[in-house]
Amino acid sequence: MAKFAKWAAAAVIAAALAAGAFTAAVNIWMCSKFGARIVEKEEAAGCGAECVIVLGCKAYSDGRLSLMLRDRMDAAIELYEAGAAEKLLLSGAQDLEKNYDEVTAMHDYAVSKGVPEEAIDLDALGVSTEETMRRAKSEYGIGKAVVVTQRYHLYRALFAAERSGIEAVGCSALEVRYPGQLYRDLREVIARASYFLGVTG
Repeated sequence: MAKFAKWAAAAVIAAALAAGAFTAAVNIWMCSKFGARIVEKEEAAGCGAECVIVLGCKAYSDGRLSLMLRDRMDAAIELYEAGAAEKLLLSGAQDLEKNYDEVTAMHDYAVSKGVPEEAIDLDALGVSTEETMRRAKSEYGIGKAVVVTQRYHLYRALFAAERSGIEAVGCSALEVRYPGQLYRDLREVIARASYFLGVTG
């Protein structure tokens, strides 16, 4: 029994080390490849994109945007005003029964900053990074885009865009250390490896 316990412990340790090495390798590859596609606003404005895709995150029940989401929207509006694309595709979660609505909050913020209604498309079914990109291609026919989110998230977002058949560059929102950022950074490391294996969420 003791011999079996030692064997089992060794197997668990070996599996954990292998998983860790795989996760590290995927992250290094993804950040290296797609980091080269993260550009400044001036370069993004000249890439001939059909739309600027903004990935949603937390909004409040009173319609206010979280700091992280506001920074994404400000970056996207700057790109729109600079002529990067004629459309904003605002994608996020919506659960009206729970009084939660990222996309309407994003829409209202854009309009309040002078973006015309006809320049805004909403995707209330973009409940994950991967689903946003899949739907941008299949439902909105996007072939070329600028993706806006925070830098830590852009690597996987650009991978998801490529996997969905979208030619994309990324433009990072204002970079600050948001509350809870360490947790998000660690979660993203795992998410990159999961998505590489085809596990979405």
